[in-house]
Amino acid sequence: MAKRAVFVLLFGFVLIYLPVRVFWLSHWPGTIGGLQITGMVIGGIGAAIAFSSAAAFAFIGRGTPAPFAAPRRLVTRGLHRFVRNPMYIGVGLFFAGAAIFFQSVLGFAYVVLFVVSSHLFIRLL
Repeated sequence: MAKRAVFVLLFGFVLIYLPVRVFWLSHWPGTIGGLQITGMVIGGIGAAIAFSSAAAFAFIGRGTPAPFAAPRRLVTRGLHRFVRNPMYIGVGLFFAGAAIFFQSVLGFAYVVLFVVSSHLFIRLL
């Protein structure tokens, strides 16, 4: 039970709280230009990848992305056929799209931090 609470809190902190705080510091663009459209497209692709991966875990693997309710079956279809962790790629692209949309240097720093920490998490744990 304690592992679940820690995972949910960490998940919420890394994927919701911190990005909202980082992008809250950014200013909303006065007009929607080419960079904002590019950011929306990249962010949309990232969200689609992340949701597709979560859906594969739920429907094919009969579980969730959370370690305490991991898939009961190995998922090797869809994006998992090509990449071990497409959800991390999708979330990273989503954050990158937001950084482009807001033209936020701090947002790009968060993307780099997210990608490096995700890589280390996968390699070390």
